[in-house]
Amino acid sequence: MPGLRLGWLVVPDTLADEAVVRKRYMALGNPAQDQATLARFIEHGAYDRQLRRCRRAYKERRDALVTSLRGRACGRRR
Repeated sequence: MPGLRLGWLVVPDTLADEAVVRKRYMALGNPAQDQATLARFIEHGAYDRQLRRCRRAYKERRDALVTSLRGRACGRRR
């Protein structure tokens, strides 16, 4: 979530401690409240629902654009 400067990483248990240490040294830090909110959003399935809504909306927009472009391209050929 670049707009919030948040991200997540899934690592094997054997690498989790090392990932935490490296994150502490490499990152500028993130607001704890934003992280907790995103975690709840994901845990309760709201993130998945939002992604599905976005995919549908973007597909509808893309399909409308493609249809419009095809119509214009076909209109020019005649």
